[in-house]
Amino acid sequence: MGFAVMCQLASALWAFYAISVRRLALLLSGFLQTTSREVALAVG
Repeated sequence: MGFAVMCQLASALWAFYAISVRRLALLLSGFLQTTSREVALAVG
């Protein structure tokens, strides 16, 4: 495999990884917000 192919593969993997992490972070933050809201409602 050539160096250019390796670079393209690495950048594609990095983009996929970045999108996955961002999506996971959004899901997690949304989950935490709803969870804390439910806890606040239950406690309050």
